[in-house]
This record gives sequence, structure tokens and C-alpha cells, in this order.
Amino acid sequence: MSRDTADCLSIVAPAVPVPSGMSCPVLSTVTALVDGGTPAAATQREQRVVSVRRVAGRVFPTVLWRCLRRPWVIGERQPRRPIQLDSFAFHAVIGTWMEADIIEATVANAFAHGVDRVFLIDNGSPDDTVDRATGAGAEHVLTFRTDHYDEERRVALMTQFAERSARESGARHVWWLWLDADEFPRPQSGGTLRSMLEALDRRFRIVGARFLNHYPSPGRAIYVPGRHPIDYQPLCEELNSTMCWEGHRKHPLIRWDRGAPSIAPTLGFHTARSATRPLSEPLEPIVIHHFPFRSEAAARARLEALFGRGDDATPRVRKDDVPASHMKARLGSLDAVYAGDWKNVESLVMEQYTVGVSPRDWRDLKPAISTEIPRWYSLEVRVCGG
Repeated sequence: MSRDTADCLSIVAPAVPVPSGMSCPVLSTVTALVDGGTPAAATQREQRVVSVRRVAGRVFPTVLWRCLRRPWVIGERQPRRPIQLDSFAFHAVIGTWMEADIIEATVANAFAHGVDRVFLIDNGSPDDTVDRATGAGAEHVLTFRTDHYDEERRVALMTQFAERSARESGARHVWWLWLDADEFPRPQSGGTLRSMLEALDRRFRIVGARFLNHYPSPGRAIYVPGRHPIDYQPLCEELNSTMCWEGHRKHPLIRWDRGAPSIAPTLGFHTARSATRPLSEPLEPIVIHHFPFRSEAAARARLEALFGRGDDATPRVRKDDVPASHMKARLGSLDAVYAGDWKNVESLVMEQYTVGVSPRDWRDLKPAISTEIPRWYSLEVRVCGG
């Protein structure tokens, strides 16, 4: 089932030569046009931006920090009489590594929200992530292998594939949903993502997201593979952010338009780059339910493999790697999370690490989030209480 990187790229992008080992940056077709620089320089800038944002967050109050920054995106109200697109394709692209326990549900959730096709780009998972994803209907287009966690290459490969796929699709407009395997997005006001996008005014080419970090409830079932994790983990902490003026932590919906400047996601899909600045996003965001803590055994095995603990002493994370820093905090909090020892759980709010969380039921959050959740199975019993 697995495909080599070079073979996959020869299928997806036959005109692009692929050096052995994928040592070349692959964002040149997008990033050079958007940023006016090299792909390597772009990822270095992103790393610096993250570091500067964290330092500034400690020095300046959040409101002042937002005012000092030049906005890359501005929130606007949906017009009373929106001019909508006549039609569009809706695709999702997921980047994975060792996600076998949850990937089937991730793929099923995307289809439940009206996605036409789900594409998988895998970082050489040692488990059966790819088989489970394709079994759920995803299309495995690429496997790339690295000795260490490389967020720059992951996002670059996803971006190159999305750009070329959209160009070759024949569609005038393609909405892309950018996902990690443990993320379950949906509209804040209910319905499906497709119905929300169909109603949007055509001025909006990007949509921000509220980000809810979910935790298992002590003494209760944690997760059943293949189902929506929200049925088992209602407790969460909302992670506000300085990524944009509206406080959206991620911007996972990006529209590609034929003949228009491309919009390329940055590391982690938090922000985006485009020759068009500022971009416009609707004031009402979508919601991402994030489930990094499924079964304790699976979570521990994945994080220990990432950081080179246990039987495998070779870490996949480079020292001082900014994109992976939150996963180190997650590893250090595993015992506290599964014990429900919330005061000793590390969290990331406004790009600053804190110790201690106060999880709440997502249905109690404000602004209110619709309880209408598209599922791909029937709910015979209410499993999440309340």
C-alpha cells in the first residue's frame, strides 16, 4: 500500500524532477511567487515569527500586540446579500505520522462534512495508518521518509500537492481543508462545512477557527476507534491566540481560485501567505475539536517514539525545534492528563506555556457552539453525558 516519494510525485507532478531523498524544497512553485524569496527563507521566517510572537506576548499585553502587528487577515461580516460561488470542489489534505488509532474517524468526519476527496500525505508511519486511511476512503498520494520530525517539509509537500492538484482538476475554485489527524473541524453554528462554504460571500478565501483542546474524563471511556472522539471527551480548554486579530488559532480552510494569487498555509496551518494582503475572513469562525489524548497506550507510544524514549533511543525531534515544542509539553503532561490532575497539565494559551488547565464541557463555552454534529454512524445511546 505504501508508495515511495519519488513514485508518488511522478504521478502527481510528472514535470517536476524529484532528487533522491527529497532533499530539495518543494514550495518553490508557490512560495517564491508569494513571498518573493526562497522556500528555505520562507520557513526560516516562519520560525522567527513564532519565536518573536512568543517573546512579544510576554512583553506586551495581547491587545497592544495585535495593534502593533500589520494584519495579514481582517475579519469582516458576511453581507446581507452575499454573492456566492456557483460551484466549487471541496478537498481535504491530511498529514500523518503514526495515527492508526484515529485516522479512520478523521477521514470519515471530512466526508460527513461534504468533502469530495480526502488526500493523505504520510511521513513513513511505522504502523498501519495508511491502510486504515485508505480503507476509510482517503487517497494515499505520497509517503515521504525523514529521520526526524520536519514540519517544514510536511507543509511544503502538502502545499505543492494541493497547488498542482487544483490546477489539474479543471475546477475554477477549490476549497482546501488542511488537517492534522487529530483534528475534527465543523461550523460553529451547525450544519456541514460544505453548507457553510456554499453560503459564504465569494470575497472570503480563508476561514479561521476556534481551537478546543480536549481531555479525557477520569473514570470514563476515553475513545472508541472509528467514532467521533467528542462522544467520549466533552471536556476541553479553548486555546485563544494572537495568530490574527480575531483570536483564531488556526486557518484551515483556504480557497484556491484559478487565475488568482495563491494562498499558502504556514507551519501548522496557523496563518497563511499571499501576494494579496490583507486577506478577508468571515467574523464567524469554524470550530476545531482537537483530540491529542486517545488511549493512554497509543498516546504514550507515539510521543515516546517521537522523542526517542523506551526501546527506540533515537529521537525524531531536533533540539530547539519550535514546531515540536508543544508535543514535548504534551509528553511531560501525560501522567497528569490521564489522572485528571489538571493543575499539573501544561497548556499553550496565547502562544505562552502555562501549567494548570481548567477543562469545561464544550457545550458550556461562549460564544455557544451548535450541538448539531454530523456523524457517520447512529447514536443508539448518549455516551458523553450531560
